Amino acid sequence: MARVNQNTRGASFRARGIASLEFVIIMPVLMILLFGVMEYGWMLTKSGELVNAAREGARVGARADSNNADINSVVDARMTQAGMGAAGYSTTITQAGDVGDPVTVQVSVPYDGNVELIGFFLIPVPGNLQASVSMSKEGP
Repeated sequence: MARVNQNTRGASFRARGIASLEFVIIMPVLMILLFGVMEYGWMLTKSGELVNAAREGARVGARADSNNADINSVVDARMTQAGMGAAGYSTTITQAGDVGDPVTVQVSVPYDGNVELIGFFLIPVPGNLQASVSMSKEGP
């Protein structure tokens, strides 16, 4: 009986060793997946904030008495509130000519060290994030 217990104990140690080896092999893959989920979640959050900035700018631009300075002011405030004010974003405004024509606000920001969360080289991310929103110009 003593011999059976030794074999059982040896098999138990081997099983633990194999489990440790499997953990060491799979751990880098799990870490890349974890960082990828975090990075893409962060990117989607920043993309949503970018859409909100463009939407608020288009909403201000759709008013009858608005001008480009008003739109830029609203977009700047929203981007600063989202933590992307210093990220070097650009705003493109296409003003409407007549009532009912579209006012388009496009906001673009480089997705680099100022915006990204991890910056892990194995996770592919876009170079720029951009959002474009159009609204019809309101009448007087």
